[in-house]
Amino acid sequence: MGLLASSVTGDSIHPSYPRILSELVQSEAKIIDCLYSLEIAFEALKEDKTTDGREKRRQVLKRFRLKQLKESVALDDEVFSQLIDNLLRLRLCNHPEDYEDYEVVVDTSLDSSDELDVSTESITNRFTDTEAIRLTNLGKSFMKACRGPQS
Repeated sequence: MGLLASSVTGDSIHPSYPRILSELVQSEAKIIDCLYSLEIAFEALKEDKTTDGREKRRQVLKRFRLKQLKESVALDDEVFSQLIDNLLRLRLCNHPEDYEDYEVVVDTSLDSSDELDVSTESITNRFTDTEAIRLTNLGKSFMKACRGPQS
């Protein structure tokens, strides 16, 4: 009913949404609904710059971990893994990327006064956190449309 209600109210509904919906089983819908609720909670906490707000954001972020999500939706390992694979295939979800910046020594030499001259370069190590999952922009838009207009 949410997609239909969204389209009737004039909200922009991507033509692929009905097809995506047809490729989801009930348990997958439960997972992305849970993820969408977490995304909303996380967004609401972004403005809170207090220590308490940072701790609340950390707690919400922990709930994006696959282990915690699996417990939230009460599914066994094998089934949960297959459902996550399908959500990744549909590009409704992805494993979040993160990065770390490092300074590395690229050259050393002694200058005329026997002082050590060190040249460094900044490098960025990007990695994917395969133990967590988040909704993509497509996933958020899809869920917003599926939930229908908010009164």
